[in-house]
Amino acid sequence: MTPHTQTIFVNDPRGIPGDCMRTAVASLLDLPTEAVPHFALFDAPGQWYDAFAMWLNARGLRIHPLAPRNVDRACLAMGMSPRGVEHVVVWGPDGLVHDPHPSQAGIEARQFWAIEPVEGENR
Repeated sequence: MTPHTQTIFVNDPRGIPGDCMRTAVASLLDLPTEAVPHFALFDAPGQWYDAFAMWLNARGLRIHPLAPRNVDRACLAMGMSPRGVEHVVVWGPDGLVHDPHPSQAGIEARQFWAIEPVEGENR
């Protein structure tokens, strides 16, 4: 995991959504932030998720939801930040691994997604 800090925030004056998700994904996958699309720009309902899933699949990866009791590896976690906005961080079995926000304040995690190889893939 390579920690990165997000550069676009919720109240961006240009009206661009914050990039915590792409920054957390880049951190988790050891990629430069610029190598990960800014999925929040797909603003139609569900469109960002479909774009994310297709991007992962093209790399032989998939999203695997985890129950809180089954977080046994570094994964993405979604939840409410102390700033009162939905936020994405990197989470592990012992809690917060990396918060891409400069505050490093974390979240109240409630949803967890592992990124793992697609079964049967030999990439």
